[in-house]
This record gives sequence, structure tokens and C-alpha cells, in this order.
Amino acid sequence: AGQAQHLAECCAGFRTIARAPCALIFRAFQMLAHRDKERYLAHLAALAERYDEVIEHMKQVIQTGPQLSVEERNLLSVAYKNKVGMLRSAFRASQGVAKTASSDEAQYAEEYLQKAQEEGIRSCEDLIALLEDLLLPNALDPEMKVFFLKNRADYYRYIAEFRGTDRAAVARASEVYQEAIDAVQEHLATTHPIRLGMALSRAVFSYEILNLKPEACNIARKAFDDGLKELDEIPEEHYKDSTQILQMLRDHLTQWTSAVE
Repeated sequence: AGQAQHLAECCAGFRTIARAPCALIFRAFQMLAHRDKERYLAHLAALAERYDEVIEHMKQVIQTGPQLSVEERNLLSVAYKNKVGMLRSAFRASQGVAKTASSDEAQYAEEYLQKAQEEGIRSCEDLIALLEDLLLPNALDPEMKVFFLKNRADYYRYIAEFRGTDRAAVARASEVYQEAIDAVQEHLATTHPIRLGMALSRAVFSYEILNLKPEACNIARKAFDDGLKELDEIPEEHYKDSTQILQMLRDHLTQWTSAVE
């Protein structure tokens, strides 16, 4: 009887051990299915240009695992770019109206300006929190990490733009831009679209926020010249994006040089 009881206990233990991995595997499949669903819904929302929904679905994707694929990072990036871009446009438009409108209309424009400013800063801080708390710490691929560092720097720049003369915001944007530039120069070729985009963003920051116009021209000119030297070496998968950013660098440089002169 004792041997039979011992055998039963052993069998029960084996069944418990066998069930545990199965439960974990089932849970992993559930999370994978949920991630696939949320990513697909984010894609549909992007097609419909419903960017708030894209962001919410992508947050669900991140909750299942903060290491993003290129497709996932692009969905998230484009959604925030469009959402914050519209708020930046609203902010600039209401600034212009507030300066030229009558007293009553100027007051309404100021109220709208404040609304766009607050929502814009909140949206920027929302993405920055995702980047700093989840995405950057879990970015194992150097290119992915550089992409996120550039995004973080850009959205600190937008906060500085929304806050105007706030020196702390400008100083923080300068700091994170330098960190992003250091990573870009270490890991990416001069013709890589992320590196070229980083140079363009930093030049715009120097020109529009820091009011260092000659510095902006120098940054843009160096990135353009370095990229042009290696034009024939651009990989096929990067050629379209890289040449488009080179064209943007040249356009900005032409405009800025004329203004400086």
C-alpha cells in the first residue's frame, strides 16, 4: 500500500511539472495572438488616419513585449508624428492670428493657442515616457536604439517649440540631441537615412530654436557633402529615403544661406 501511495504521489508530481510548461506556452501563444491583433488594428487605424487609435493599439502591442519590429516602430512613429504635427500646425496658426486679430478675437486665439500647447506637450511627453521607460532600455539592435534616440530628441525639440523661451526645455533638447548624435556617429554610415535625418533635425533645432543660423548651415552642409561623397555606396534598400533627405538638406541649406546672407 505504501509503495502504491508513493507511486501515485510521484505520478501526480510529474503531471504538475508537465502542465506548467504547457500553461506557459499557452499563455505565450495568447500574448502573441493579442499582439498580432493589436498590430493589425493599428495598421487599419493608420490607413484610416485615426492616429489616436493607432497609438492606443501600439501601446497594447508594447505591453505584450517592448522589443518592436521595424513595422511596429514605424506605426508608432508615424502616428505620433501626425498627431503632434497637427498640434504644432495649430499652435503656429493660432500664434499668428493672436498677433494680428482684434482684442476679442485675439483672446479666443490665445485660448486656442493654450489648448494646442498643452495637448502638444502632453502628447510629446507621452511618447518620451514610452521611449525612456520601455523602448530604449529594450532596444537591442543599434539601429533601433539610434532611431529611438532620434525620436526622443525630436520630441524634446517640439516641447521646446511649444514652450517658447523656456530655457530648461531648450537645454534638455540640446542634451538629448547630443546623445543621439553621438550614437548615430558611432553606429550608422554617413548615408544612412536615420543619420541624415538626425543631421536635418539637429540643423533645424539650431536654426529655429537656438537661433544659431550659421551653425545650422554648417551642420546641414557637412551632412549633405558627406552623404554626396558616398552616394554610390548607398544600399538599395536605403537609396530612396537617403536621397530624399539629401534633397531636403540641400533645400534647407539653400533657403538658410540666402537668409543668412
